[in-house]
Amino acid sequence: MNANWEEILKNRLELYGHRNWHLVADSAYPAQSKPGIETIVADADHTTVLERVKTILGVCKHVMPNVYTDRELTFVREEDAPGVTSYREKTEHSIQWS
Repeated sequence: MNANWEEILKNRLELYGHRNWHLVADSAYPAQSKPGIETIVADADHTTVLERVKTILGVCKHVMPNVYTDRELTFVREEDAPGVTSYREKTEHSIQWS
């Protein structure tokens, strides 16, 4: 767990150029272990992390986000996963870039 993930992200954004990737994923995302990959755990819910990343990237002039979400999320029914509709709405709001 890293309580200072936002500072780490800000520092990395200052160092890295346009060909570096920063991925925000939930805990179901497979662990990556190749050289050059750094995993930082944020102790917050997914939509909160997305909102904070959106704010941090909003002040970066050299980074333009591309947002991808799992297509499968649109097929999950509320009956099968209570709360998924609210989650989809929060996630959609969090990834809207203006």
